[in-house]
Amino acid sequence: MKKIFLSIGFLILVFFGGCKKDNISVSFDYEKFLEMKGKWETLNILNYSYTFSFNGFSCFSNNIEIKNNLINRIVPDTSQCFFIDTTNSSTISQIFSNIDYIYNNPCIKKINRKTYYYCKEIKIEYDPIYYFPIYYEFIYEGKNMDLTDTENSQHLTNFLEQ
Repeated sequence: MKKIFLSIGFLILVFFGGCKKDNISVSFDYEKFLEMKGKWETLNILNYSYTFSFNGFSCFSNNIEIKNNLINRIVPDTSQCFFIDTTNSSTISQIFSNIDYIYNNPCIKKINRKTYYYCKEIKIEYDPIYYFPIYYEFIYEGKNMDLTDTENSQHLTNFLEQ
């Protein structure tokens, strides 16, 4: 009988334990984020360009041109980073949506590696004129994480309204 209860307890832990959204509190000023997102949307800027840089385990930088709120052109900038990755380019509205998604869904599981981790903190600095994130960083914590899982930061520079 004792083995049955231990087995049931183990199964409950396996299926319901670990990383759960309900158990996670992300350190983040979400109210300010929503305020700045609203201000950005009110500006209704549909044509612009900026440089997006990613720093984490790897590094890449892209010059991105947006026309009618769609990505029109991506030009890799290898002056700062040697890697080229044009798949992670976004409009500023998409960047706001991605940050919002991570805040509301902080748990990431990698079942095949028996790894889980979650976003414990989001840091953001905003542009004082256009209100979009000029710097944002996700800090992760979890079980069996490797170096690539711990944190990454993104920078938006050289913004030009067109």
